[in-house]
Amino acid sequence: MNTVGTLIGAVAGLVWLRARGRGEHRWWRDAARGTGIACAGLLALADVVHASSPETYDAVAVQHRQEAAAKASAGSSEWITGAAQSVFGQGTRGPAD
Repeated sequence: MNTVGTLIGAVAGLVWLRARGRGEHRWWRDAARGTGIACAGLLALADVVHASSPETYDAVAVQHRQEAAAKASAGSSEWITGAAQSVFGQGTRGPAD
């Protein structure tokens, strides 16, 4: 809403200057400079807002990822032992042995 208000104010100012007969010869240059300054300010404000936004930490999501990783690795020890025994023979010991 601030941006809309700024644009309305800028247009109203240009209309006022044209109606009074002042600044007619440079109104386009002033409008271009004002637009450039407004865009630079908008980019600076967006950068400040983005840089100051806090990083969120979702403890529940971290816990779910840890549980999923634990479940995924639960059968890996048995699987690797079975794979090693099929390659190297029945006397092969697993990583937990």
